[in-house]
Amino acid sequence: MLEITIGIFLVAALGGLVMAKQIFDGRTPAVAIALLHGPLAACGLFLVFYLWMKTQADTMIGTALGVLFLAALGGFLLVSFHLRNKPHPKAAVIAHAAVAVTGVAILVFAALR
Repeated sequence: MLEITIGIFLVAALGGLVMAKQIFDGRTPAVAIALLHGPLAACGLFLVFYLWMKTQADTMIGTALGVLFLAALGGFLLVSFHLRNKPHPKAAVIAHAAVAVTGVAILVFAALR
């Protein structure tokens, strides 16, 4: 189950990379990609929560859950810019990606132990 969860996050990350490139090229991210990226990441976050509960509050999975929750908050912030037709702050895009990658890396370490 942990491997499937990591796979879901990796697919979501591909969409995130495409949207980040669009933002750094000065364009508005494609809505279709955002509509896949967000729900996929949300499903992954739900699965991490489920795994955390199933493993009786495993510390590493709990840490990943907290970090990925922070990434989700950053994602909501970025969506708010899209909804207000404002340019996405590049620093927020980088921070969102860095936090999300950190959370997924923690999950990978949890899977390897």
